[in-house]
Amino acid sequence: MKRNPRQVSARFDSLQREIGYQFKQISLLIEALTHASFGASNNKRLEFLGDSVLRMVLSERLYADNTEFDQRQLTQTRASLESNLNLAEISRRLNIDQLLLVSRGAKKDGAIYTDQVLAGAFEAVLGAVYLDGSIDDVRHLIDEHVLSETDGTQQASHPKTLLQERLDRDQGIRPTYALVGADGPENLRRWRVRCVIKDLNLETIGIGSSRKKAETQAAASMLELLQT
Repeated sequence: MKRNPRQVSARFDSLQREIGYQFKQISLLIEALTHASFGASNNKRLEFLGDSVLRMVLSERLYADNTEFDQRQLTQTRASLESNLNLAEISRRLNIDQLLLVSRGAKKDGAIYTDQVLAGAFEAVLGAVYLDGSIDDVRHLIDEHVLSETDGTQQASHPKTLLQERLDRDQGIRPTYALVGADGPENLRRWRVRCVIKDLNLETIGIGSSRKKAETQAAASMLELLQT
């Protein structure tokens, strides 16, 4: 059955509101959110473009805002910001994982929603915004969602980044974060997130005023646990 263009467009309204950009060609956003398992036309080309645009904007911003950083510090900070771990977290916060178009089999399996896939989808959205709008639209999106809550110095020492770096160095394993629940009225809601390192049989709980802050607290608690 042929899909109604208005219904297709409405599916992505919430994401357009979240990123602060309204697409003129909604087909570009649909392409950005189409996984390779869904069909021949997918988001890989837009991911390639978005990756390049992201790196350029991050380099530009970090160079201008961190005049005391040398090349090594700039490179390390950029690598942390453009990591799959960080971009996948942003994707989940924007509910891109819920909007991604994947095959029925892949969706049923669930294992398709990896950090790499979700990071690639976010980069594809950046590529789509660049083609549909301008580099300034992409800068705004990156400022709001990649650079908004931290400067370069803070990002390099963010608990989630430090935890992943430690696990990569020592065991080469990855923590997972899962929402436990959220309580209270919307303006006072407290989020609870579980951080699990299955290979080490370790678990911590973080609580915060947002899911991201709860994940940060859970990661910080896990770092403390690993140091005991």
